[in-house]
Amino acid sequence: MNAKKTKRLVFLAVNAALVCVATMVIRIPSTMGYKNFGDVFVIFAAMFFDPITAAISGGIGAALADIFGGYASYAAFTLVIKALEGFVAGLVFRLLSRVRFNYYAAVVVSALPAALVMAAGYFATNYLFLNGELAAAVADFTGDLFQGAIGVVGGVALIFALSKTPNIETVCGSSALVVYKRYAARGGYHKKAVLISDLSGLGRCSLAAQTTIIGASGHEAVCLPTAVLSAQTGFKDYAVLPLPQTLDIFPRSWDKMNFSPDVMLTGYIADAEQVRKIGQIAAHYKQKGVKIAVDPIMGDGGTLYPALGQDMVAAFKELVSQADVITPNLTEACLLSGFDYNKTIEETDKKTFFAEISEIADALSSDGKQVIITGILFGKRIYNFVKCRDNRKIIGSVRRGSSYSGTGDILSSVVAGGIMSGEKIVKSVKKATRLINKAIADAEIENTDPKEGINYQRYLYML
Repeated sequence: MNAKKTKRLVFLAVNAALVCVATMVIRIPSTMGYKNFGDVFVIFAAMFFDPITAAISGGIGAALADIFGGYASYAAFTLVIKALEGFVAGLVFRLLSRVRFNYYAAVVVSALPAALVMAAGYFATNYLFLNGELAAAVADFTGDLFQGAIGVVGGVALIFALSKTPNIETVCGSSALVVYKRYAARGGYHKKAVLISDLSGLGRCSLAAQTTIIGASGHEAVCLPTAVLSAQTGFKDYAVLPLPQTLDIFPRSWDKMNFSPDVMLTGYIADAEQVRKIGQIAAHYKQKGVKIAVDPIMGDGGTLYPALGQDMVAAFKELVSQADVITPNLTEACLLSGFDYNKTIEETDKKTFFAEISEIADALSSDGKQVIITGILFGKRIYNFVKCRDNRKIIGSVRRGSSYSGTGDILSSVVAGGIMSGEKIVKSVKKATRLINKAIADAEIENTDPKEGINYQRYLYML
């Protein structure tokens, strides 16, 4: 038996027991027996797991309560009624998850018809047991409606509480609750991000990393490859196939399809001419309300990368001017802002050092954009500095020995995914920092070549 089936079986048994206990422990006397709180867990199961599991556990648990509680004549009817109640709640919830219905409204809307099914089922059963005495059946029907209301309120409250629980998907598998947690509860259903970067074979970076992260964030990656490489440029003897024509062909094709993304994210760009073309694409999308995220990859350690010329700085300044969010490292931030990198890193007082980092962020965010300066080394720690309007946040982690391929792509992609999910930038950066730190720790233990990147896939659940 695989883990998913085992998880479902365990939940089914536990929920059946909860339904049984909730039905037997709290009893409110009524004309035809008693009212109870068992529906809370029937409705809860429908959205926490799936319609079938809710139907089986709800039906069995409630029927057992009738048998143990002295109402065995009702047991068969209860089995069917409670099973229908759980199935209807789960089915409606799943259907609403496919038509982009508001999360909170969907939970309530799914529970209401299920409660009505339960009340109608017992009305029909009591009418049968009373040999057609309508008045008595109607009198008890009001009590069933009250019981249904308790089930709705209690079940909905449990779902709302659990939908905010971290990593709930590890418990409830692929239920509709997970779908909503990833989409509706975090700012809407899945959105689309145009990713402009190269595609490298080896190295766990660029589009290979970006598409994975965006997908794990619950959104769709739409790729615009600027080049295809056999391996990222840190490897010797890598082969490259430039694709400059895609910057013209792809956007034109998408315009004909009336396609417009929610976010545009840039990664590694080979030359200044490509940067300028991407600037034109950014300007076009910005007019349509698309959020522009730019990772101005140019250099590290105070200098430009060898393959890039000084014209890249001017080109990136123009592109960055159109961005809503930028994620430069300290070298790139200094190149864009005009600050002296060497003078900045010479500062030994932490407070003074980060005051200067704040000044750099201020210079880059003068037009209101959000700035994340990444990979700032100070002492035994590495920091990301986040400037969001008037708010500043320093997010640190343990400084490790090597610089691994793709970590910048991972961070910028987590931020882009967070933008589409309605997350605050600081929260996204914290998540990315934790994920990267864990994966780097593994890479050091496993002696992974830094050029090959980190096994971030192992920690995608953190998103």
